[in-house]
Parts: sequence; structure tokens; C-alpha cells
Amino acid sequence: MSDSLTWQLRRLRTMSSVEIVWRLGRALSSLARQSGFDLARRVPPARGRSGPPWVCPLPAIGPSDAIKTVDSAERLLQGKWSIFSLRDLTLDFPPRWNRDPRTGIVAPTSFGSSIDYRDPARVGDIKYLWELNRHQELVTVAQAYALTRSERFAQALRVLLESWFEQCPYPCGVQWTSSLELAVRLVNWAAVWHLIGGDGSELFAGTSGQAFRTAWLQSIYRHQRFIAARRSLHSSANNHLIGEMLGLYVGAVTWPLWPRARRWQALAKRRIEHEALRQTYADGVNREQAIFYHHTVAWILLVASRFAHACRDDFSSALPRCLEAISAVFALPARRVFPEGGYYVLGADLGRPGEVRITADAGPLGYLSLAAHGHADALSFTLGVDGEELLIDPGTYVYFLQPRWRAYFRGTAAHNTVRVDGRDQSEPGGTFLWTRHAETRVLDWDSDEGNDRLLAEHNGYERLKDPLRHRREMVYDREQRSLTIIDSFICLSAHALEWHWHCAEHAVVSLDGAAVDVRGARARIRIAMPDCGLLPEVICGDESAPLGWVSRRFDERRPCSVARFRGEIRGSTRFRTRIDVLSAAGRPNNTESSLNVASLDPSCA
Repeated sequence: MSDSLTWQLRRLRTMSSVEIVWRLGRALSSLARQSGFDLARRVPPARGRSGPPWVCPLPAIGPSDAIKTVDSAERLLQGKWSIFSLRDLTLDFPPRWNRDPRTGIVAPTSFGSSIDYRDPARVGDIKYLWELNRHQELVTVAQAYALTRSERFAQALRVLLESWFEQCPYPCGVQWTSSLELAVRLVNWAAVWHLIGGDGSELFAGTSGQAFRTAWLQSIYRHQRFIAARRSLHSSANNHLIGEMLGLYVGAVTWPLWPRARRWQALAKRRIEHEALRQTYADGVNREQAIFYHHTVAWILLVASRFAHACRDDFSSALPRCLEAISAVFALPARRVFPEGGYYVLGADLGRPGEVRITADAGPLGYLSLAAHGHADALSFTLGVDGEELLIDPGTYVYFLQPRWRAYFRGTAAHNTVRVDGRDQSEPGGTFLWTRHAETRVLDWDSDEGNDRLLAEHNGYERLKDPLRHRREMVYDREQRSLTIIDSFICLSAHALEWHWHCAEHAVVSLDGAAVDVRGARARIRIAMPDCGLLPEVICGDESAPLGWVSRRFDERRPCSVARFRGEIRGSTRFRTRIDVLSAAGRPNNTESSLNVASLDPSCA
């Protein structure tokens, strides 16, 4: 059975009968459009004027920022682009919009919905290709024009857009496959439209200028019609749907030039508010359990609210309250417990110099049946001292093109928790699909003057032949500046266990007998499992496993040290780990002498 067919069968298992019927209908509609039916071949004439800008007047900008903006625009005119890990990449001006800048593969320009954009042999790295076509760089050029009023920048924008209309004709190519990509492009076009002066722009002067305006508006209309008809619904209705509705809303209020625009505006506004509330827990945590998408949704809601305010179409009071709750999550000194989202903050002196911050994850795997952006990280945590990261979450790294690395970075071995029998806590079914979800339950949380304590468990390994339940108790002692972790494994038979402690890439990590010493710039921690008979090893940048990597940006990774303890059990067992927080010189910050780590009873059974 081919990998593609296997994935499709797994994907079908995540769908309800209603969704299956809906997807069959959409597939039939796609075939009809491929045959020429229900396409926006003819665009109604645009009548009226564009809507008000969402930022007016433009904010003042300092001289240094103005210089940077203009310099960035000049580099784009010279064909120098930066996309993810590619810096100052030399492309043509205008670029070849269907050529993947990373691999050089030119994507086909056949009917868009017939192209498998997940196939790197046909389209290259779709993330890079789509990023180029989001047209964020056009906003930079438009900003430079607004600052300088130089005709060079205005004409450059026209060249870029006209070349895109020519190379990416509706409805052909991968630029007409993902509604989210069309939506992001529309938002950027709206910013460009207002930065060049809107309806009164010099680019629209004369016969050729009016022809350019008509071509642009025709593409805008087709973008909106495409998004309205191809929304991400059912098991795919995550941040993509909110982003799609942002594009549809921004398009409708920026260009209210067709009878359908009012319906699109109403639809998008209603769905933005509905999905914002549906995809956000009451405590403000985004249900996808991925901090980047938490940030993305906050940005979407903020932009949508500003556009709505500009055109006197404000959302109900529920949306600002939701946005406030989402934003409050970023101010973690402010709150320590997020019971619905499953995040708990242990530590001392939070928000002050010398703080110890331990952020534990006892939340769900992710959102909906796919849990597409979730990682198998139940009961993991990060640890920082005085604002310096010491134990980290390694990040994401890649999506489509390198499935082996995608599997590693979202797997259990890439998180500060315990892996059992070499298996992930949840069972993956594809790059954005989990077929079995570990369920996490918080049993107790307590915080007083001296200690923070979290007790939680997950059932991810109950699917094993000998079912195993992992329970973790974390206690931070403020006076001793130590974190004690008690991992209990409830089972009947033999299992192999692995603890992975991922250290920040700048930290110096070394073995000190049976303990691991992690030295940062301002603090140290010491990790030990005394008297359990488990000896640690340190791995850094292992390509074969893989193990010992951190990714701070998409498609960029660098080595980091991972301390690994391994052992075997036969039946229910409990292990204790102690992490002492020391000063950079090696002494606890508030005691007279170093702690005797080996004196702790590990309670190993």
C-alpha cells in the first residue's frame, strides 16, 4: 500500500460521517470547476470607492527605521530576498513566482485544485514557495514609497503585481490551492493599496493605470470568491479558518465594490468571532496547544478588530474580551495557573530579578481530531533562571519536506519528559495528523509560601501490550531552590524508559559522576537521579538518532546538549529526579553551603 493511500485511510478515520459527505461534495465541485463550471471567469464591474484604511494617519517613524525600510526595499528591487533560513537570496526581479526558491523546482500551472502541493517532487518546498507568494515584501516596497514618494518604488510594485497576474492566472497553479495563502495575500494587498494612496494612487492614472487597477481588482474579487467557497471546515477548522476569514473580511471592507462584498463581510465577521471563542479556552490558551499559533491568532484578531473599527463595523464585546484573555497568557508573571489549557507555572520571584520559572505542560495534545500542531510532550516542562533559558522546548523546525525531522521535533524524545519503549506518547499518522491522542489529567495543584506542587498523569502508553500509565509529581522548594520530580509508572510487565533533558544551546553541559551539570551565563542547574543506578550520558547534535537539536526559527536548527538517563523496569516503579538551581559560581543563591544531592532518598522500588 502506498504512503499516500495509507495517509488517506488514516485521515478518513479522523472524520465524522458528516465531514466525509461534505468532502465528497467539495471534491465533486472541484471536478466541476476543473471542467469550467462555477468559476469566476467573468468578474462583475467594480463600482464605488475602496474602504477607509485601518491605520490612519500612518504612525510616525524614526529616521533609523525609515532608513532600514528604504534599504530593505532597495535590496528587493535588486533581487535580494530573505525567506526563512535563506538570507539575501538572489532572485530575478520580478521573481519567478512558481519557482520554489529553496529547491529551484518549478511548480506546474495546471488547474490548482488538481495539484498535490504536498508532493515535493512536483512543487519543491511548498512552505518556501507559498511564503514568497504571500507578498509581505510588497508591503515593504509600499512602505518605502509612502516614506519617499519615489516613483521607482511605485513602479516596482506595479511590475511585481502585473508579473504575478501573468504567471499565476486564476485558477491555475499552487497559488490557487490554499485559501489561507490567498487570505494572507489579500491582507498584504490591502496594506499596499492604502500605502500607495488607495483609489487616488498615481499608479492608477491614465489608461494603462486604469487597466492595471482593473486587473488587480479582478484578482481581488477572485481571491475572495475562492476563499468563501473553500473554507477549512470540520476537522481542519483550526487557525487556518480564522486566517481565511480575516482575509475575506479585510478584502470585503477594503474593496466593497461588488454586491457579494457585503455578504462576505457578514460571513467573515460572524465566523471570526465564533471561531475565536471556539478555539480559545476560558483561561486564554489557544486550543491548538502551540505557542506560535497562539501568537498568530492574537495577531489575526487584533488586525480584524482594527479593520472593523476603521469602517465602523465593530465586533461584539465578546471578541475584545477573548483577545484580552489571549494576550494575558503572554504576561506569565501575572498568572500561574491555566487549568483549561493545562499550563502551570512553578518557581519563585516570578517577574523579578533572579526568578526561577518552571512552565509545565499538563494540557491536551492539540485541537480537534487531527491535533495537527500538537507535540507528544505530555508532562514536559521548561526551566529558566533570571530570564535565562536552561531547560528548553526544542521547537518545530520543519513541516512538509523532511518527514524524519518533522517526526523527531514533535516526538516525545524531543521534550523534557519520559519516553517508554521507544514510542511516542501519542501515535502519529502523518505530518499533521495524530491517530491516537494521549489524554492528560491533573490530579492536584497546590501552592503555598514554601512550595509549588503539581501532580498529573497521562494515558498515552496504555495502548501498549502491557498498558502503562505515567504519573508525574513536581515539587519546587523555594527555600532549597530545588525541583523534585517523582515519575511513577503503573504497569505489570517490563518496559524501557528514557528521560531526556534538553539544555539551551548556549549552556555548557558536563557529567559530574552520576549527575549532570548545566552551566549558563547567570546560573547553573544540577540534574541527578541519585541511588537509582541510572547513569546519564550527554548527546549533542546527533544526526542519526536524531537527538540533541533546537530550532528557534522555521527551517533552522542547531545542536544543543541533551542529558539522557535510561533504565528498565518490571512492573510498577517510581523514580525521583532532583534539579538544584545554583548560582553561576556553583552555590545556591540563598544558602550557606552547596546542597548534598546524593543525600536525597530516591524512593526507587
